[in-house]
Amino acid sequence: MQAKREIFDFADPLYGWVPIYPSGWWSWTFASLDKARYKSPLSKRVQQIAQGCEIWSTRWQKGAFEAIPACIERDLNK
Repeated sequence: MQAKREIFDFADPLYGWVPIYPSGWWSWTFASLDKARYKSPLSKRVQQIAQGCEIWSTRWQKGAFEAIPACIERDLNK
């Protein structure tokens, strides 16, 4: 993560699960050069996508960015 933050002004992990994989938690990293726009979904896109989703919602996305295991959070704040 530190390497990503040396390149991007904003880089944040998003945590969740992939139901078809039994391995537990997965993470994805979202990054941007100018602002953390990935934390604020576009309402027009939300309306287009949300009705067909069984898991994703704006609340799930917000929670996934906030659900960071303690050991990883400590490493990110070094």
